Amino acid sequence: MLIFFVFSLIRFVYSVNFVSFSQDNARDLVVVQQMIDQGNYIVEYGPKASVWDFYLPPFYYQLHLVVSLLFPNNPLAMKWLITLVESGTSLLLFLILKKFLDEQKAFVLAVAYALSPIAIVFGTTSWNPDMIPFFSTLSLYSYIEYLENRKKWGIIVGTLAITIAIHLHYQAVVLLPFALITFVLGLKNSRRDILYWIGAWGMGLVTILPYIWGELSSNWHNTRSIIEYFTTEHTRYYDQVSKPGFVLTFLPRLTQRLLIGGKIYNVIFGRVIFLLGLSILFFKNFSKKKVFIYISLYLFTVFMMLRVYKGDKVDYYMSTLFIMPYLLLGVIWSFSKKIGFLIVMVVFAFTGLYFSQKTPSNNFYKLKHSVQFLDESLSQKSVRLLFHNDDDVNLFTYGLNQFSNIKNDNQSLVVVEICQEEGGCVWRKNNMCIVNRGFTYASLIKSQDEVEQIWVRTSGNNFMIDTFPDTLPSVGYPLYNYHGEYGNDILMKDIYSWK
Repeated sequence: MLIFFVFSLIRFVYSVNFVSFSQDNARDLVVVQQMIDQGNYIVEYGPKASVWDFYLPPFYYQLHLVVSLLFPNNPLAMKWLITLVESGTSLLLFLILKKFLDEQKAFVLAVAYALSPIAIVFGTTSWNPDMIPFFSTLSLYSYIEYLENRKKWGIIVGTLAITIAIHLHYQAVVLLPFALITFVLGLKNSRRDILYWIGAWGMGLVTILPYIWGELSSNWHNTRSIIEYFTTEHTRYYDQVSKPGFVLTFLPRLTQRLLIGGKIYNVIFGRVIFLLGLSILFFKNFSKKKVFIYISLYLFTVFMMLRVYKGDKVDYYMSTLFIMPYLLLGVIWSFSKKIGFLIVMVVFAFTGLYFSQKTPSNNFYKLKHSVQFLDESLSQKSVRLLFHNDDDVNLFTYGLNQFSNIKNDNQSLVVVEICQEEGGCVWRKNNMCIVNRGFTYASLIKSQDEVEQIWVRTSGNNFMIDTFPDTLPSVGYPLYNYHGEYGNDILMKDIYSWK
């Protein structure tokens, strides 16, 4: 418990000082509250996927709903829960490392992971993929316990962990081959274990029963959309993992960002850790410790499945590999005490430098302050909202509903421009699209001499209030990309009817 307390303390100190609040956080709060208001306590679908027209299974929203019922007046409750859960990833990593390192070294590397510049960011926010590092690491640890020590509970826990990870985001399908290999190796040792596997699959099936019920009532629309996406579009997306650069550059760069958050002579530090660690791991597979084989299988199958998974290869979609650099560091340290110690010291030094350059921030407070300040600046509460960045739509839908009396009215002659960049609302006396289509339209309406403008600056977002005496000029193109397929991913749909 003391070890877990250390990991939790690290994460909660960061979580308190760095409060992220994005459009997805705002959307989830609104959607879940609507479920509660409507009495829909059994959730059929989770958040919408970032691509195409389909949704995730229901676990995240079901959990979010329960947390919202328990803490109805705390919009950051999920953030604190995820911070606690993700602190457990360090503990699981410690338990895995302890299988081939002494306890002190395993603890040091687990602390290094708790401080990982990338993992700590996504482990202290409330977004559906953020708990995948915990559940993927739990599956690895559970399956190792099963294969190495014949712990039957490892079958159930590992399988349920992968099931929940897929609930959280479809990126977790990269874990399925490792589960299949574990299944085959396990039955090779004992065919009687099939009963435990059937039980685990049955438990996993129970978690998606609400999803199946929803699909039955919608003629399997979501499932058909998933199949269409992964078949029709597959050859058009993200083939970079089949190229040498994926191994020589992409994965080493990911390794380096996870370890130190920055650059050391381009990506040389990441390449050293990644290639040296994999090389030593390969030879360690011939040792008596089978844990090296299981770690190798986990990493290799995830690498291969990344060729199948079509999502963007950005940090938060690679979270099944967040523990990879620290496993490789452990392998290096088990091979050479001096080299391992030197690399770990470099990691801590650059991690300290990374955090010393960060300034605490609270985006939730900024949103609240910005909306309240705008509310005080407006005498008329029915306005026409013009977003320079459509990523702000959900954010301000939540903020305006919670902290102001401002309502969107597409017939209003008072236009409120919402922009984030300093000076981004300022018209430079030209009609060119120098920022986005929202800015372009704003420049058109500002070209009218009779417009009255008030520039409002806050510590968060910046606003321009434009008041017109008679009518607004029409625009012949949609201001935002919306074709009706976004479902509950969009909260203020009337924004998209402004053309």
